[in-house]
Amino acid sequence: MGRHSPAEIYDFGRQDLSAVSDFLGDKPFLMGNPPTSIDATAYGFLANLFRASLTSPLTAEASGWENLVAYCDRIEARFWQPAAAWPRSRLPHCLLW
Repeated sequence: MGRHSPAEIYDFGRQDLSAVSDFLGDKPFLMGNPPTSIDATAYGFLANLFRASLTSPLTAEASGWENLVAYCDRIEARFWQPAAAWPRSRLPHCLLW
C-alpha cells in the first residue's frame, strides 16, 4: 500500500527515538531547564509509545530508551496531579467517584 514495508517504517521509528534519546542525553528537558513547548510536543508523541495501551514492535522495545521513559515521568510529575486532586468540574466526562 505504501512506499515502505512495515519493517522499514518501524526502523524509521527506532531511528527517530534514538535521535531524540541522544539529543536529550542526561538533560532534564530537551532544551535544558525549564521545559518549553518543544517538550510538550515531544511528550505528545512519546506518551503514545510509553503510556497508551497500544502494542506494536516499536512500543515493545520503546522502554529500552530509559532516558525517554524518565523524561515522560518528569513531565508528568511536574505538570499532572493525581486525578483525585483535580476539581470535579475539570473532569465532567470521567466517572472517578
